Amino acid sequence: MGSPDEPPVTTDPTTPEVQDEQTGRGWLTPGVLGLGGASLFSDSSHEMVSSLLPTFLASTLHSGPGALGAIDGTADALTGLAKLAGGPLANDPNAGHDWPRAAIWAPL
Repeated sequence: MGSPDEPPVTTDPTTPEVQDEQTGRGWLTPGVLGLGGASLFSDSSHEMVSSLLPTFLASTLHSGPGALGAIDGTADALTGLAKLAGGPLANDPNAGHDWPRAAIWAPL
């Protein structure tokens, strides 16, 4: 228990626990930090490239807005097809946890 100066510990079922009661470790582990950092850098690099694409197409390749529309439309179509194919694969209870298949479908 804590000292008399500390407030009593209460458990509220609506809030997540900061520390695991059995191990005493917090939820913010090095793995969580690593995955969060990887996600942050991945998202920010995607946004930087996406914002530079129109400038690259116009200044370097001397193309018009139609080229940007074709690239964006193709990307959206491929994303939709990947989701269409990946949805049933993800919901297949007989597939088990097949990480190579997940590694292949994740970038799509």
